[in-house]
Amino acid sequence: FFFFFFFQAEDGIRDLVRSRGLGDVYKRQVHGWYQRRAIASNNVTKDAGSSISAMLKINKTLATLNLERNKIGSEGAKQIVEGLKHNASLTTLDLNQNEINSDIVKDVMSLFDSNRSLTYLDLASNKIDDLSLVGIKEKVRLNRLGTT
Repeated sequence: FFFFFFFQAEDGIRDLVRSRGLGDVYKRQVHGWYQRRAIASNNVTKDAGSSISAMLKINKTLATLNLERNKIGSEGAKQIVEGLKHNASLTTLDLNQNEINSDIVKDVMSLFDSNRSLTYLDLASNKIDDLSLVGIKEKVRLNRLGTT
């Protein structure tokens, strides 16, 4: 059983990588092979949250992670946020269109107590209320300015 992932190369050209699962991708990332990875539109679900979290905890080189248009949900997003609390390299995370609801807000807000590197977080087109998004946006802005 094989998963196929399309990765967006830094030059904008897509390449097909055959993998035995998300773990293979993360092993390569841990060794510093990638600074940007896109796993967009691959039906990634909440079950991948713990693997992504584990990768983020040990990865020292990944700067951009695009997970848009998947099915990670709030449970998977909470696991990813937990991994980000131990990560100092990721600056950009795209969780746009991932069926995430407002249950994630408290976890995201507390993320910025320990994470100083995340300066772009896309949570658009989820089920998060506008007031919460404003608060998160302010935390990201302060992180970008280095004043959190």
